[in-house]
Amino acid sequence: LDGYKTVSSAAETLLSVYVSPVQDVSTRTVWKGLDQNVSVECSNCTASTKLTLSLKCDGSLPVGEIVGQQSLVVNLQEAGEDNMWFAVVDAKTLSEGKHYRVCLEMEMASMGDTGFRIYVS
Repeated sequence: LDGYKTVSSAAETLLSVYVSPVQDVSTRTVWKGLDQNVSVECSNCTASTKLTLSLKCDGSLPVGEIVGQQSLVVNLQEAGEDNMWFAVVDAKTLSEGKHYRVCLEMEMASMGDTGFRIYVS
């Protein structure tokens, strides 16, 4: 590409890019159990935004609880501060000793990886 009269052309990569609205996830660990709070700082989230803890956020797993792999999908709830939200996650079927991805689904968009992980203890 450094030569004389080099032509650069564009090509489709067939890759998807997910831009997460989440700035921070203050929850780093949850217990393996019911009603575990996951707190997130999110600039564009609404009460329609959905969250799940999963081994994958790429859409390859069906929506719903999968033992050892994924929690049920739940809606975010306002935490009372600017851009602060929380979700009450049922982590009883997740595996202890594993890190799970925090996956988010915005309105009219597919599930995506926020880049944050939570450890199940």
